[in-house]
Amino acid sequence: MQYNVCWQYVDSSSGKKIGPQLAESTIQLDKLLSGVPGSWVAIFIEKPSATTLPAGANADECRAVLANGSDFAIPDVTIRPEADVAQCVPFLSASVEDSHGVVVTKEGKVKFVSLSDTFSGKTEALGSVSLTWFV
Repeated sequence: MQYNVCWQYVDSSSGKKIGPQLAESTIQLDKLLSGVPGSWVAIFIEKPSATTLPAGANADECRAVLANGSDFAIPDVTIRPEADVAQCVPFLSASVEDSHGVVVTKEGKVKFVSLSDTFSGKTEALGSVSLTWFV
């Protein structure tokens, strides 16, 4: 299953969108069968495009959104994780490399989150990312 999403930086405490919605990229999901009851789900997230956030603006999340600006959520509830799953990913923020996280929530939402400093200035994921979970 492949989905086209856009990315939006957000200050999660206020819900304020920071900067413009970014160019479209893809999220791909595959259900992998295993020899035991249940299955592994793999997600591949194409990196968000590089951008420069407005001067003085900070964000703590970069959310996958639909073209209309609403949050993307994995449509098939049977393959959503039972609990949030996360992985550290390298990100440039304010032109400094730092660890951030990619999270797939139990509600099926996909986002990059700040682990220490917020996203600011020139931001860029340093690569696409994939992770798996068992359902």
